[in-house]
This record gives sequence, C-alpha cells and structure tokens, in this order.
Amino acid sequence: MRLHALLTAAALCAGPALAQEAPQNAHLEHLGHSGLGKPVDLRDPQHRRVAQALGQSRAAAAPAPKRTGSIKPGGRTSLNPRLVAERRGYKRVSSLVNFPAFFPGIGVVYVKPDTLPVGPFLSFDRKDRLVSTIYMLPLDQMNERKRFEAETGFQGARVDHTTMYFNEGHPGVDMPHYHYVLWHVSKKNEALVAK
Repeated sequence: MRLHALLTAAALCAGPALAQEAPQNAHLEHLGHSGLGKPVDLRDPQHRRVAQALGQSRAAAAPAPKRTGSIKPGGRTSLNPRLVAERRGYKRVSSLVNFPAFFPGIGVVYVKPDTLPVGPFLSFDRKDRLVSTIYMLPLDQMNERKRFEAETGFQGARVDHTTMYFNEGHPGVDMPHYHYVLWHVSKKNEALVAK
C-alpha cells in the first residue's frame, strides 16, 4: 500500500501529463520488467536472510549449496586462490628448488619460474588462504638504482600493510636481496603462517 502511494506521488511530481497517460497499474508492470517482481529463491543466502528477517520459518528455506570458496559481493563464489595460482602457471617453490614446503613466517610459497628472481611470490597458509605477495629485490640491482617492474600476484587482492627486510639469500634466490612483502591479512593474522 505504501509503495503504491509513493509511486503515485512520484508520478504526480513528474507532471500531470505523465500521471494521466500512465495506466493505473503501470508501476506494477515496471516492477516485473525490472526484475524486482521475480519470485524469491529461498536457496539464495541473501533471500534466505531477508525471509528470516521478515519472520518466515527457517524450515521453509532449502539448504544452501556447498561452496568451495568464499562468497564475493554479488553472491558469486570465488575459487580456491592456490588452485587459481596453479592454473595461472605458478609452481610451488619447494617443487623447483630445495626449499621447505611450508616456511615459518612466510608460508607455502608459489612463483612463476620465468619471473625469478623478483617474482611475485604468492604465500599461502596451510588452508590455501592467500596471506601475502612477496617481491625479492636483488641488492646489487637496487645499488644500481634499477627500476623494478613486476606483474601483480592476484590483481585486486587487498593490501593491509607492507614490510621490507634484508635476506642473505636462499635456494631459488641465492644472492643478497630484500623481501618486499604485501600482506593481505592484518598484522594479527600474520600468525597464520607462523607455524
């Protein structure tokens, strides 16, 4: 009833000619064409929340389908980021060189072999969550004031904070270099890769 009154008031404000030309139920036809008049699917989590807020029983809602990833805005399911990285050509560093499968403080590290030594290196926790993107900048190239350009690891991945620290060298990048780390988790959640 309120919707009808609001739409009628809006039509009158738009001008008397428009209000006279529009049929009595024109606003209802518009709702059907705009998609707002489509039936509610209670399997959709957003519709289920609205139904629950309106007091409909939870029993009426069908169980939600199982999802393999997180839900992005708009209700789309994201894939496991580690699997996405592998499909994009990233390899586990431990399969390329003598490097631990899980390195405390960094995590499970992936890289595209053709981007060595700079990277990006993608760091995951034990549950395949993307924790950080690491660039390894050789000290001799930094001393030459070389400009570094590298592709982004996961385009659009939110960066919470960054750290930069020196490393003497390790398998895969054996020369002295700096780790430039873009953390995709909070400082508190860095503990996801602590052990």
